[in-house]
Amino acid sequence: MLSNPDTVAPPHLSSPRWAVGIQDVSFTYRTGTEIERATCVLQQISCGIQVGERVALVGHNGCGKTTLFQLICGVLRPDAGQITLFDQPVMPGQFYPEVGFLFQDPNDQLFSASVLEDIAFGPTQMGLDATEIEQRVQQALTVTGIQALAQRPPHHLSGGEKQMVAMAGLLAMRPRLLLCDEPTASLDLRARRRLITFLAQTDQTLLIASHDLEFVLEVCHRVVLLHQGRIVADGSCAGILGNESLMQRYSLEKPYSLANRA
Repeated sequence: MLSNPDTVAPPHLSSPRWAVGIQDVSFTYRTGTEIERATCVLQQISCGIQVGERVALVGHNGCGKTTLFQLICGVLRPDAGQITLFDQPVMPGQFYPEVGFLFQDPNDQLFSASVLEDIAFGPTQMGLDATEIEQRVQQALTVTGIQALAQRPPHHLSGGEKQMVAMAGLLAMRPRLLLCDEPTASLDLRARRRLITFLAQTDQTLLIASHDLEFVLEVCHRVVLLHQGRIVADGSCAGILGNESLMQRYSLEKPYSLANRA
């Protein structure tokens, strides 16, 4: 990890307090055999996320946020280093039901004929019995406040409604960790407020990649700032996002709500 006063030391990965442990992880995309076709996205990053913590990943496009999500899920294999989920090493290619991934575009996540069927899909694939599936679906509908949409086709819904349906589908699987990739990108103001209220009250561990820094301030406990594949700052939301010199150094804008703070 970079030597930086804004950065905290990585966790000891065997501690059960950590939902995610990331130790000296590097990853390079390779589109061919020639070295000039290789793109290094993450460079020896280390950090940890405690159980129940809500953490934001911020930084410019291409800094490695989505790649890190895919590494945590086991979709990609790191070139070096280790990632653990709840004290167990992540094995690439393995399915992790304890992790829910909310895509940036909910259209990539919704495909069934009705909202009800979409939410039931995950629990069904987990092999649960019909009674348990029904119970989970109804609970997810209630928690996300979309009971009235249950029989609607997902492709007829607004962007905000689709996002909440996608969230309900994840919640029905009862993951211990939620990964959210730009969750406010397709939302109007009312849907955005609804999502903020929901996420700020959840007791699940959250890792959120977002450019919406006001959203981050309302939802998250902590910010990890990525720049060119490295963690350059890690700390409280107000401490990182409110640090004007730090934000300027990495060409980011201090949130308006913090603009008048020293």
